[in-house]
Amino acid sequence: MRRRTPATTWTEDPDVKTLPGSAVASGSARQILPGVARDRRLFQLLTFFFWFSLYVYSPFLATYGAGMGIPDGFLGVILGSYGFTQLALRLPIGIGSDRIRKRRPFVVAGCFLGFASALGMGLFASPWGYFAFRALSGVAASCWVVYTVLYASYFESRDAAKVMGSITLFNNSGILAAILAGMVLAQYLSEQATFFVAAGGGLVALLLSLRVVESRPTTVTPIRPRDILTVLRDRNLLIVSLLAAIGQIMVFGTIYGFTPAFA
Repeated sequence: MRRRTPATTWTEDPDVKTLPGSAVASGSARQILPGVARDRRLFQLLTFFFWFSLYVYSPFLATYGAGMGIPDGFLGVILGSYGFTQLALRLPIGIGSDRIRKRRPFVVAGCFLGFASALGMGLFASPWGYFAFRALSGVAASCWVVYTVLYASYFESRDAAKVMGSITLFNNSGILAAILAGMVLAQYLSEQATFFVAAGGGLVALLLSLRVVESRPTTVTPIRPRDILTVLRDRNLLIVSLLAAIGQIMVFGTIYGFTPAFA
């Protein structure tokens, strides 16, 4: 008779379990337990709604803010707060996740903040409220770095390219669907309605995130300051990062910035 695989294997932390569908590390090899497709599909759907909640209203932020009478200078600060918070928080969040050896709390937090920021911008139509909740959406997006690590744990390490390709597909599909939905909502309802639909998408992502499982990594190598400096001195990385920064400036300074207001 063949031995049956136990349905659930607990680690020392009762909040972190290895379930069918999770990746388990054993030395340098990774074993994929039965049911992995379920965890992957759940996380792909979560990713779709997470990014949907952050982008339904994005093309209308400038025009909505201008309608509140916000000066262009302060409006630029509000729009830029989404990027400033990510610049400041992505690295600390990644390091913090490694230190506590957990990913799921950051995934849940990101979904909650995406929901809360969209709802807040829809409800509190004031310049400072707009600024605070737009910055909060940047905090939500900062958690994305942990999403990718947790999703990769559902695959074998040799499938890194496949992992990034599939998660990026659902990332961008959520953004595309959000922009199309926002266009229809703004045309037939109001720009304010885009915030509430975004909040609905964030709520769906939050509910899905509560069903996410993770397996605790067996070993985590602490990151030292000199390790970060070594990475920052990588010439190829600096070139690619510069090109990526230019691309982000072009997109967020135009499509998600002042182009809609100018038009």
